[in-house]
Amino acid sequence: MLQKNLLSLFIILFFCFGACAQKYWTGSAGDGLWNSPTNWNPAGVPGNSDDVVLDNLNGTSVSYNVTLPNTSVTINTIRITPNSNNIIYLILPPTNLNHPALNFNGNGNVLVIDKNGVFKNSSDSPSSSPDVISIGITDTIRLNNGCNYIHNNSRSLPYLVDKL
Repeated sequence: MLQKNLLSLFIILFFCFGACAQKYWTGSAGDGLWNSPTNWNPAGVPGNSDDVVLDNLNGTSVSYNVTLPNTSVTINTIRITPNSNNIIYLILPPTNLNHPALNFNGNGNVLVIDKNGVFKNSSDSPSSSPDVISIGITDTIRLNNGCNYIHNNSRSLPYLVDKL
């Protein structure tokens, strides 16, 4: 009976950890691009079930920029946590006009920005497209003291962030 319970626990843990993997930025490609597989540990561009961590503990120990692609990106969650001496930028470029450009499908705080973390939302859409949003969330965004959310486009925030 004990073996059966242990096997059941192992199977449950395997599927839980396999469903939501963590991806850490290493910057190994040297280009600052989200879509470069070698910038991530484990290698590979983050997917819709990944929890993304941009920090200075698991890859690079310097300030850096991460630029999202001009395609729609879907991930589970993301946390930007630089150490006290660095700044980490996550940039949604103005050339990304997708609806939405960045999607979160996790629960709780799907985007957390800590001190010295910066999210620069420059995604914009033509004024003829009133319903276009740049960020799709399933729950909440958390902005901690000392972080920056830069809203760098012509649309007001309610038009750019939408709870799915």
